[in-house]
Order: sequence, then structure tokens, then C-alpha cells
Amino acid sequence: MVIEIQTQVRENYGAHTWNGKGECPQYWKNKGGDNYLITNVPEGADVESLVDRAVREHKIHRDDNFYQEYVIGTEIHPDGYVSWSEQEEINYYGRITHHTPRISFDELSH
Repeated sequence: MVIEIQTQVRENYGAHTWNGKGECPQYWKNKGGDNYLITNVPEGADVESLVDRAVREHKIHRDDNFYQEYVIGTEIHPDGYVSWSEQEEINYYGRITHHTPRISFDELSH
């Protein structure tokens, strides 16, 4: 099976003019997010643990004065799953030009 991790990205527009002194101005704007796929996951695997490990080891999460990315959801799909963005590329270009980032189960199970 495939685990899809969906994230939310936020950028602090207040930090663009910040000189690094005092409190950083806060003006957060949502910027969409990204998807990541954990592939070749065996049935019965601990999904929550795999997601936590992927977030930690592949630096999917970020939280600083300038930028935030955090997980907002996960979904389970059958092997061979093609992400929404990849399907859109197939529909438009007839092929995938930018693959959704993939993390193999083997990379997380060491």
C-alpha cells in the first residue's frame, strides 16, 4: 500500500523586512502545501509510526520565524497510486513531468 502525507505550508511575510532584532513581525499567509508518498508499505504496518518517522527523517516538518510546514492529513492508497498532481500532468502532458516525492518503506524500516 501507499501512505500519502499532506502538508500545509505557511510563510511569514512579516519576516521579509525584519532586521533580526527584537520580535519578528507576524504576518502568516497560507501557501498551499505538499504531498509525500511512502511506498511499498506492507499491510498491517503502523501507519502513524511511519508518518512520524518520515516527517522526522526526511525533514517534512519546518517551523521557524520565516516558514512553517506541518502535516494536516494522511490517506492510505493501494500500490500503484498516482497522486492528484501526477494525474493532472498525465491528463495535460500525457506523462508525469514532476513526480510527487516518494519515500520507500525500506528507507524507514532500518
